[in-house]
Amino acid sequence: MRFASAVGRPLSLGVALVLSVSVVALAHQAPDPFVGTWKVNLAKSTYDPGPAPKSNTAVYEVVQGGYKQTADGTDAVGNPTHGVTMLILDGKEHPMQGNPNADVVAFTRRDARAIDSIWKLGGHVTITASNVVSADGKIRTITQKGKDALGRAVNTVIVYEKQ
Repeated sequence: MRFASAVGRPLSLGVALVLSVSVVALAHQAPDPFVGTWKVNLAKSTYDPGPAPKSNTAVYEVVQGGYKQTADGTDAVGNPTHGVTMLILDGKEHPMQGNPNADVVAFTRRDARAIDSIWKLGGHVTITASNVVSADGKIRTITQKGKDALGRAVNTVIVYEKQ
């Protein structure tokens, strides 16, 4: 049996079947759990040391090698905040700007729903973090542990809800 292609040339049954299966497989792939808009739930989050921001919304977009995270919100005293972080998932150190606790960060993907990072300042590890999306894709939790630039213990858990 032969089928006509979009340009009028005949396709064999085998080629047509492979194309059909490929289209169905692509249509049924699970969406990337990180992609989308996430709003912090301050009632479920713990900022240690604080203070906690008044609000924060992060948007994740896929880029080559990882994600671009754009975050906007309001800090603890009411000032607007804006930041862009590139999460390049190659395990290599990349410059980190605007963070007093790190000048470089290395991101690695643990699995489809988890990203780990190591923050360094002046060549020394300051904070390790995990960024995990729940199995249902509705909650994203960032857990940070270590010491900040002032030597204070960091034990922060930030809970985001998918919008």
